[in-house]
Amino acid sequence: MSIPISEQHGVNPAVPLCYYCLEPKNEVVLAGRLPGDAEAPQHHVWDMSPCNKCQDHMDAGIIIISIRDGESDRMADEQLQHRAMQAHASNPAPFVPNPYRTGGFWVLKAEAFERIMKQICNVPETVDQMLKQRWCFLDDQVCEMIGLPREQEGEDDAGEPASE
Repeated sequence: MSIPISEQHGVNPAVPLCYYCLEPKNEVVLAGRLPGDAEAPQHHVWDMSPCNKCQDHMDAGIIIISIRDGESDRMADEQLQHRAMQAHASNPAPFVPNPYRTGGFWVLKAEAFERIMKQICNVPETVDQMLKQRWCFLDDQVCEMIGLPREQEGEDDAGEPASE
């Protein structure tokens, strides 16, 4: 594999963020020459492959990421538009959802996730797809309805008052 070299930035390295947890991944992207010989964006998501930590979470269960209420419907509309635009492309670009995230991040055992979601979701194929992917976005109201705990403002991850 060859990389077209940027005259200004060389191999144009960047440290990507994990799509799921939005933390820096333990890898480097060599972007090379970008349009307009631009510098590679730093601290951006470059793909949907999980970081090592999120892969471990996916191996253990299903990642749930909370999103603003109504974002699921907006994403479904965007995916339909994307499919229509890519319908005749010889090498269609993948759809990468980008909803407004609200900060909730949980990992549920697959059995618990399946039991809960099959009670509230009318489309079994959707639950099956989430189980296969090992992650999903859920609207805040759904996260609240199924009882996923939220960090209280001013608390750390362990529920203790944050030190200042």
